[in-house]
Amino acid sequence: MFLIGSFIMPKVLVVSAVNVLDDPRIFYKLVLSLKKEFSDITFMVKSERKQEFYHHSVRIIPIPIFKSIFLRFLILHWIILFKTIRGKFEIVQFNNPELIFVAYILKKIFNKKIVFDVHENFRDSFIDKRWLPLFVRKIIKAIYPKFEDKFVKSFDLIIIAETSYGKIYGKRAVEILNYPIFPQNEILPKTFNEINNFVYVGAIMIDRCIFELLETFKYILMKKKQSKLHIAGHFASIKLEKDVIDFIKNNNLNENVIIYGRVSLFKVYEILAKSDFGFSLLQPIGNYIESLSTKIFDYMIWGIPFAVSNFPIYDEFVIKANTGIVVDQNNPESIAKLVLDLISDKNRLIEMSKNGQKMVLEKWNWLSQEEKLLKCYNELLSNK
Repeated sequence: MFLIGSFIMPKVLVVSAVNVLDDPRIFYKLVLSLKKEFSDITFMVKSERKQEFYHHSVRIIPIPIFKSIFLRFLILHWIILFKTIRGKFEIVQFNNPELIFVAYILKKIFNKKIVFDVHENFRDSFIDKRWLPLFVRKIIKAIYPKFEDKFVKSFDLIIIAETSYGKIYGKRAVEILNYPIFPQNEILPKTFNEINNFVYVGAIMIDRCIFELLETFKYILMKKKQSKLHIAGHFASIKLEKDVIDFIKNNNLNENVIIYGRVSLFKVYEILAKSDFGFSLLQPIGNYIESLSTKIFDYMIWGIPFAVSNFPIYDEFVIKANTGIVVDQNNPESIAKLVLDLISDKNRLIEMSKNGQKMVLEKWNWLSQEEKLLKCYNELLSNK
């Protein structure tokens, strides 16, 4: 820590063993918001670079990228522990459950203040991690709750990205919801004179209905032959990327589907600025049923009506607010019909567009969450 006037500025570390540097929630929301209050903040994250560097004036400590999960668990945790101890940080925030024991050591032996950022329902989501063998998933699902309960109770602060997680972590948890940040770009009102650009932004996964989306677009294309589907995000696996590309080729969609891959947040804004209708289709698995798709708020900011899976969590945000439509994610033909009916009604589209922008401007935005984040951090520091 160092002095600013008579105030002792704490050294804050945000660490992630899995996420990328430009992660929208961790870096652009949590880290940059904390930097407004705590100038001595560092982000430890995987990177191909070997030396420390700065990104948006934030100090970055790179940690190595391991392709092998075994090596990541065997070596990376010790690297993170060593670098954290050497950095002499007062507060350490992490968001990966695999770092719980590392955080526990930092708390009990080195007296660090520990913040656990819960960005998904880990207890339910392990069973859906397809890259793990099923028997391993079942074992983790059985033992993880007890493991988490034992160690997390010693942590100083728990922040949760979804209201539904409160039933797991109780009154100790502070809701820091994953609402959107306002882009600096000028956002022009949508006119919907020509509706040809459809969009999906986010991770590309089977459970996130990538093939149902492509099937839906096939039906839309039968009626609107000039349409384009813009897909921006990283593939969950190399095999899935190949399967998606093969599907596009086999169905003659090459001229109409544009795959961007993982892109910067600013490129995402560029894509959304020219898009007319968005998709956020999810299968009803554990972590998705009670977790909001954050991309719907990005659609709202840019005035884009959208289709989401028909889960109860979207009643308030989609049906009551009239910002989009809910659909059966497993029925592409029905989805296409609902979308085509909607986009044929220009007045209805304009109403949804305005409703979404109004709600994120007045209520569902990151500034409201940033205030809570800084408040709980200051309370954490005052409880010495």
